[in-house]
Amino acid sequence: MLHMTQRTESTNTAAREALRFGVAWLLGIIGGALCGAALNAVFDLLCRDVRPVDGFSSPYLAAASFGAFIGAILGAIITPIAYPWLIRSTGLQKAFWAAMIGTMLGGFLSVFFSAAALVLFGGSSDLVLGSLVTSTLFPICFFFVALGWAAPRTPKVTANKPAV
Repeated sequence: MLHMTQRTESTNTAAREALRFGVAWLLGIIGGALCGAALNAVFDLLCRDVRPVDGFSSPYLAAASFGAFIGAILGAIITPIAYPWLIRSTGLQKAFWAAMIGTMLGGFLSVFFSAAALVLFGGSSDLVLGSLVTSTLFPICFFFVALGWAAPRTPKVTANKPAV
C-alpha cells in the first residue's frame, strides 16, 4: 500500500509541475505581448514620424499590435528557457513582475543606445540591423537579469555554522 501512495504522490507532483509550467508559459506570452505593445507604442510616440497603416484607425494602434505580436512570440520562446533555472525557484507572481520591469527597462535603454548608434554611424544600412538587434537583445538581457535578481539566494553553509 505504501508503494501506491508514493506513486500517486509523485504523479500529483508531476501534474502540478506541468500545470505550473503551462501557467508560466501563458504568463510569458501575455507579459511579452504587453511589454512589446507598450514599448513599440512609446517608441512611435517618441519618433513622431508615424504614417497611417491600412486596416488600423491609428498608426499607434498598428505599432502596438506589431509590438504585441513580436513580444508574444519572444515570450513564448524565452519563458521555457528561463523556467527551469529562474522562474521555477522564484514563484510566478514575483517572476512575472520582475520580468516585466526588466524587459521594460531594457527596452527603454535600447532606445538610447539605438539613438546613439544612429548619431555615431550616420544612418548606414548596417545600422538598421544593429538597431533591430539592440532593440531585441536589450529587453531579453534585462529580462534575465531581473529574474536572476529576483531569484532567491541560497545562503552559504559552512562546516562550523549552519545557515541562518
